[in-house]
Amino acid sequence: MPLRASTHMYDRSPRGSIRLRFHLSWTSERAALLSYIPTGVPKDMYSAHVTTLQCGDDKALRNVALTVHGTHLSGDFSLKQVKSTIREINFTRIIVLRFILKAQAKDTVFWKNPAISLFVFVAWMHCVHINSVVPVPGHLLTFLLIHLMKNYARYGMDGRCQLGFIPPTWEEMFVAL
Repeated sequence: MPLRASTHMYDRSPRGSIRLRFHLSWTSERAALLSYIPTGVPKDMYSAHVTTLQCGDDKALRNVALTVHGTHLSGDFSLKQVKSTIREINFTRIIVLRFILKAQAKDTVFWKNPAISLFVFVAWMHCVHINSVVPVPGHLLTFLLIHLMKNYARYGMDGRCQLGFIPPTWEEMFVAL
């Protein structure tokens, strides 16, 4: 995780990084899997669990608030926060539209990933054969699902990329329930 000076301000200067390692252990696989299913929706966001801290003076309260929220406290409006949010959205848009989509189109045209290129070719020929664009939404959805499966195969099943985290398989979930 790269370190930043603030949660809302963008700064290009490197500040180092922190590596977090978590270890989870449980006694019941069934309870661990069922904990992901919500039991109900609370009426109020704060009614489920409230944590209070006793602060002796205003300075202690300010220190606690800065520790929890950072230098930009939530609820305080600042034009710098709005500008930094807009800048971050623009950076994301630029990266997605200019680089990722362009690279994906180039990889498809040059058959870098043959399965995806073959699917695009067959989908294109299907639309040409029936002389209609009606199946295009279905082909786009299938294209998205193929990418999700490719990402799961690359990052979810590869031992080097998952860094010790192995997601449960369908069989493990069925047996645990």
